[in-house]
Amino acid sequence: MSTLNDPRGNIQSILDWLKDGAGKLHPAVEIVHSDDERGYHLRVRQGSEIKAGDQVVLCPDRLTISVVSMATAGLSWPKEFMSCWSDSLEVLTRFFLMEQFFLLDDSFWYPYIRMLPQPSTDALDTPIYYDPEDCVWIKGTNLAGARKARAEQWHHEYYRGIELLGIYDHARYELLSKKCSAFHMSGIKMARHKTIGPHEENPVALPSSPTKYPVLLPVMDLGNHDPNANVLWRCEDACYVFLANEPIKAGEDVCISYDNKGNEELILGYGFSLFNNPKDSYGLLLKSASTSTSLCKVREMQQELRSRQTEIGNNIYDPAKHSSVQKQNTLAIEDDLKNSATIASANPDLFFLRVVDDVSFFTANQELVDTFSVLVANPRELQFVNVTKDRYWIPPSGSSITHNQVKVASSLLIELQRKHDGITQHDGELPWWPANDRQFHAARYRRSQLQILKTNIQSLTTFLSGANTAGTQLVRLEDVLAKSESSEPNQLRTAIHHILGTRKAVKIRESEDEDLVYTLWLCSSWLLRERLQEKTPFQHKVDSWLDLLRRTYGHPLISEPGTSNANSLPLAVIPYGNEDSYDEGHAIAASYLKVIHRVAKEIPESVFADNRWNTDFLHWAWNIVQQEGVLCPNLTENAEEPGEEFMIFITN
Repeated sequence: MSTLNDPRGNIQSILDWLKDGAGKLHPAVEIVHSDDERGYHLRVRQGSEIKAGDQVVLCPDRLTISVVSMATAGLSWPKEFMSCWSDSLEVLTRFFLMEQFFLLDDSFWYPYIRMLPQPSTDALDTPIYYDPEDCVWIKGTNLAGARKARAEQWHHEYYRGIELLGIYDHARYELLSKKCSAFHMSGIKMARHKTIGPHEENPVALPSSPTKYPVLLPVMDLGNHDPNANVLWRCEDACYVFLANEPIKAGEDVCISYDNKGNEELILGYGFSLFNNPKDSYGLLLKSASTSTSLCKVREMQQELRSRQTEIGNNIYDPAKHSSVQKQNTLAIEDDLKNSATIASANPDLFFLRVVDDVSFFTANQELVDTFSVLVANPRELQFVNVTKDRYWIPPSGSSITHNQVKVASSLLIELQRKHDGITQHDGELPWWPANDRQFHAARYRRSQLQILKTNIQSLTTFLSGANTAGTQLVRLEDVLAKSESSEPNQLRTAIHHILGTRKAVKIRESEDEDLVYTLWLCSSWLLRERLQEKTPFQHKVDSWLDLLRRTYGHPLISEPGTSNANSLPLAVIPYGNEDSYDEGHAIAASYLKVIHRVAKEIPESVFADNRWNTDFLHWAWNIVQQEGVLCPNLTENAEEPGEEFMIFITN
């Protein structure tokens, strides 16, 4: 009898077993074993050739391993155990495979099982078995979180399973848990899901309607992965077959495709990667409310806005309805992405970024951009949201760059840069070169992830760098506080110095007083717009923007100080929908008014001595600053510039 470590004996044993079970292997194909990562694999014999359309392998149902096989094996497990995993057929199959492993020669499937990766750390290269020096290469990547999640998942499944089975021989833990890896590496790579029909005997309490379950396919799963597979598989009556889709020459491997998997999924599931894998991607998972929930909220918001529009008889929307998040973009990204490849199909909040070369970020990631265009939208922009059955988005406004696009780009750029830095911060821990196959594949994956992030970061940076056009501008504190030849704009510089003791932008950012400066700038710009005779191009941009604000948020109340009834308030501060937000803004505006009164005494000839300043005017401006502001990353090469800064995007 051959042993587990006898490749030649194992090969002959499985060939005999396949033949006895009515399976077939094309005479021109042989099973060979190599000491490299290919292990056991299928190869065309020297002097032979496979023609397109030839049947390469046939595996009858009776040789496969699945939940249906349990009936064939006469296995009887406790009802509680079966019920616990009735919705997790893969877990049941793992335990069944483990049980068959311990039966050794008594198992019908033993000739196949001994060719699987055995419970030995040397045979398993998936991340769950990485040593600490291997893990250094995936620090900061999504794969690190996926590794942790998978270990926790298998730990739970194992201990829950042996508890229900009444098995307390924990010495088996290493064998059993590693058999999970063998199943995932050799079986799930043939993750072909077969439908259970009502005619099949089924030992598990499955739904009466057809469902799916994973199947291990002996001999067929010896085909190694290649995106350009030279065989196709078919599920026929009571069997599975490989058919050659092209001629396969002597000495060539028989290759199958594990589907369109990037290196993250290949390493996580099988322990290897592909050079320049075209399916590589970076998974970005939102940890905010799901997009489906967001869609419901958008529809509710639209209905309320339409109702409000009917009530007031115009097309103005109230920012005070929404919570103001000062100096923070509306974006939340999951820090510890557990397994982007596994959860992709079930999670509408998971998006995949790929290398961006010849197209813009907005074109390459349309679905992500659509989602964020709504999630970061202010009330002015929400009136333009388009909602269909499967999509919701805020369309661009002609050829001009919009505030919404700038906020989407800024939000994502900040997060992608953070993700990039989260990986590169571990550069100093890396050795000069990978020391083994695990590290080699991990290093390849790491480089790919950084390249994806880098190209997307560059694309977003290029977009934001073009935001300052003839009709638009990202207004920095330096722009607001710039010295002017005209005396009126300089009054703001003087006032800010009186209030904060400085007019240097860097110190104002350090004290987080940007909102005060921008609010006073907006109000003073409104009051001075008619006084200035000669205006700079920047001041002309501001005037056009003020017209947009008037059309959108209503005319601020600047008639008589002290007037404060709801009918005369500017629409931007009418308190409905969110009382807490209104109260917060009103309290801040009241504190600003006290400052204005002090400045008016110190500079009696300035715009700040105008009797039209009042709490509602300041509240109107403060709300607009919150809604039209953008937390933007540093786009300059100057290391002394802030990493992120709060700006106002103006457009007409």
